[in-house]
Amino acid sequence: MILTYIIVSAITDAQEKRAKAHQFRPKSYKELFTPEEAKRMGLDPHIDGPGDWKPDPNAAKRTKEFIEKGGNADPALDAIQDGDYHDLLEQNGGEEGF
Repeated sequence: MILTYIIVSAITDAQEKRAKAHQFRPKSYKELFTPEEAKRMGLDPHIDGPGDWKPDPNAAKRTKEFIEKGGNADPALDAIQDGDYHDLLEQNGGEEGF
């Protein structure tokens, strides 16, 4: 019985080690893209780089001002959201003209 326990625990340990070895690891953007592609897409080194990025000290002030101004309030967008889809479609020449 003790021998069976030792064999079963050894097999279980081996399976756990094998599972850890084949565990999914997300790739860095540096592994996926060339430096030119990363720069073109706006991926900065601080995304998963050395950690030297520091937040903007004026971020809280700018966020407060943004919220006080009404955030993303846009009268044109509000009018479109309040309008009827079919009316807008007719005004713009149907599905082909939209």
